Amino acid sequence: MIALLIVAAGVLDLTYPFDAKTLYWPTGGGHFELRQLHSGKTAAGYFYAANAFCAPEHGGTHIDAPLHFAEGKLAVDQIPPQRLFGPAVVVDATAQAARDRDYRVTAADISAEEKARGPIPRGAIVILRTGWAKRWPDRKAYFGDDRPGDASNLHFPGLAEDGARLLVERPAARRDRLRAADEDRRRLGRARARARAPSLAPMPVSRRGLLFLAARAIAQPSNST
Repeated sequence: MIALLIVAAGVLDLTYPFDAKTLYWPTGGGHFELRQLHSGKTAAGYFYAANAFCAPEHGGTHIDAPLHFAEGKLAVDQIPPQRLFGPAVVVDATAQAARDRDYRVTAADISAEEKARGPIPRGAIVILRTGWAKRWPDRKAYFGDDRPGDASNLHFPGLAEDGARLLVERPAARRDRLRAADEDRRRLGRARARARAPSLAPMPVSRRGLLFLAARAIAQPSNST
């Protein structure tokens, strides 16, 4: 059934390529490495190609599972596959992020989206459109700082605590999970040197959890599937 829906609707790939330009979290301990094992004719006369690659887990387009910040919760391989599919709702915060690179999408922003386009349906995937994709893969422009091994002075848009709570704590008829695009604000509420940073608040991740990713620019901010 899912395959038929994909064929009917078409597919838009928002994934950043993994290569030497891929941005990784500053304290991630490495970068993308690709090693060619073989490419060409073998002694038996047939063509054969094979590579080996190595990379930290927090970089490019990827999922941060609940386990990333919640001990004993789901790892990526434990997330039910059906939770990774669903209608998409785009919350456009491009204008706000352009004025403030530390902007956090609030509950008010999400409520305004619903007022304009209707309630977010059950099982939908919420995508935050910040316009940050145009900065990729410039590390300093994207993260706000390009010092390796230092994550204490980063500046980029993300999701506010009240916005996260609105999505996670709603009745089941409203929300099951969240994805955030254009940025990788997975360290919600992490300790930072700036006074304006929010404090880390525990989130109920046992069933719903927040799934974060970085992705290419979304051309249309309206609701989609």
